[in-house]
Amino acid sequence: MSAEIDALAQREIDEGHAPGISLGVGRGDVLLYARGYGEADVAGHVRARPETAYAVGSLTKQFTAAAILLLAQDGALSIDDALSQYVPEFNGSAEITLRELLQQRSGVPDYTRVPGLDPTQTIDWRAFIGEVNRLPAEFAPGSAYRYNNLNYLLLGKVVERVSGGPLEAFVARRIARPLHLTSTGMLPERQPQAVGYTRLGGAAVPARRWDPSLLGGAGGLVSSAVDLVRWDAALFGGRVLSPSSLAILTTPGGEEDYAMGWVSELRGREHLLWHNGELGGFQAMNAVLPKRGLFVVVLENTDGLNAPALQPDVLARRIIAVLEPGSAFGEGAAVQERALPADPALAARVAMWVRQFETARIDRSGVTPGMDAALTPAVERETAAAWAPLGTLSKIEILGHEQRDALDVYVLRLEFARGPFVWKIAVTRDGKLAGAGSLEPAR
Repeated sequence: MSAEIDALAQREIDEGHAPGISLGVGRGDVLLYARGYGEADVAGHVRARPETAYAVGSLTKQFTAAAILLLAQDGALSIDDALSQYVPEFNGSAEITLRELLQQRSGVPDYTRVPGLDPTQTIDWRAFIGEVNRLPAEFAPGSAYRYNNLNYLLLGKVVERVSGGPLEAFVARRIARPLHLTSTGMLPERQPQAVGYTRLGGAAVPARRWDPSLLGGAGGLVSSAVDLVRWDAALFGGRVLSPSSLAILTTPGGEEDYAMGWVSELRGREHLLWHNGELGGFQAMNAVLPKRGLFVVVLENTDGLNAPALQPDVLARRIIAVLEPGSAFGEGAAVQERALPADPALAARVAMWVRQFETARIDRSGVTPGMDAALTPAVERETAAAWAPLGTLSKIEILGHEQRDALDVYVLRLEFARGPFVWKIAVTRDGKLAGAGSLEPAR
């Protein structure tokens, strides 16, 4: 089976989907498989290794949620406390509980609408909160679900104020050092060893680094594939949280599939817990089949913000399909089964983009400058060759949606005459296509 996994990962390197990939696979407390492919640093010709440290984006939320629950176990707080006990400077904090933040059900404002906000630039916390306080809430706390990094930025601040020190110090003291996670820490104290890349004009170029001030408990973690497998084994082996706390961490708060830093996906009697992450230059996936004790981690030093790129979600599920051929979770099952409500305006734009990709006639006025540069004539031809044989597009479903900075990121299920496909796109607020992930078959 190792040869099959090697072939899956190496194909992505050979096809130029990512400069480097690091994989880790564990079963219980045993590290079954750990490999690196391609280059962590293209200019320096540094090979990617399983111990190479990457920025892992929203995988951070698992650690932040665990930190909150550790403090709850210590008796230092309750997850049903009002946020105002810890972050009183945030408007509406008296009506929001820590539980609602953890489950992305707080309704906090869309902070990406702060005028002039740039994730690569430092912003003072109080200045940031002052600007956020000018924005309207998304909805009444507890009444709905919406993925929003501000929930976990606020939770990171709670950890700091309750523990009396930086989030980095708490993660190191209570999680990284006890579990011997030697490559794991928080930005800016810990820096990734891999160089993060984005694609422009068909080439991988170093991405602009995002400032840690807007990452924190939402996306500021650095780790390796080996460390994250150890984290999974310890967390689900009962060495981090009590059984009751672990159940709280992994149980969704409503009809949605989001728990606390984990997506809880159920298919028949099978259960998959997972979370992905992406920020400038990096993508990550951590997937767990709890009953089978299987842990799969995929880290890449490329993003999907400017051009099609491999989704580590898909590679992780392909690995699951190799290791657990009887599992309901395999390639193409990149998101929850339940579709979100239809959006006719988005569907019309998606159908238009599909026609353009099929015919290699891209309307350049409808894409961002970065996407325009990425869609070289060669890329147009390759895309048309992939899309044209699919046949007639008959149905578009929204399987997932989140906001990242000034972009709306959607995961879509497209039904063609030849079968269904899962597609990930990023769209600007004025409706331009800013990124399009690889087309992947769905089952």
